[in-house]
Amino acid sequence: MELVHLHLVKEYIVRLCKRRVVLKTAEQQQQLAGQVLANAEVIQHFCTQIGSPATWLHHALPTLAEIIRLQDPSAIKIEVATYATWYPDFSKGHLGAILAIKGNLSSSEVKSIRSILDVHTGAPEAAKALFSLIKPRAATSWAQQVWNGRQLGGKKGKMSSCLAWASMRPLPWRAPGPTPGRRVQLPPGLGP
Repeated sequence: MELVHLHLVKEYIVRLCKRRVVLKTAEQQQQLAGQVLANAEVIQHFCTQIGSPATWLHHALPTLAEIIRLQDPSAIKIEVATYATWYPDFSKGHLGAILAIKGNLSSSEVKSIRSILDVHTGAPEAAKALFSLIKPRAATSWAQQVWNGRQLGGKKGKMSSCLAWASMRPLPWRAPGPTPGRRVQLPPGLGP
């Protein structure tokens, strides 16, 4: 059952990191963080019901939600440092993918936050590897594009926000993601 729990959390993080979303306002970031937190609770409840002993995974998604929610770079640094002690295989690439969602951080703030991971937190235990199972390469290249000011199709802000809300809905049995070919209803204020 621990493998099922690990797979669900890992796939959720993969989907979150690969999402090409830039949320520029604190309100949008708080809404996404709330959605991630709600999904984390569903995953945790399901995995507890099926008897997963992997309590070490309980902090993975709620803490990522907190990093997305926080606005103060110093508070984000503290949260990242704590997260890195729980998950020593959490890399700058993984962090970069999460910070890329936060479109209101300057490149110097992002660099400062990422520098927290320069401190060696110890080798990850093989049995408790989470982020070493997730390749951050694609997410990092996306993060670099965002920080370099590039826009995909010239619709970076509003369109990406729409895609995020369309695909980040609570699903009790699978990781969130859009269904190919399916139209979705966008929340008010996120339409074209």
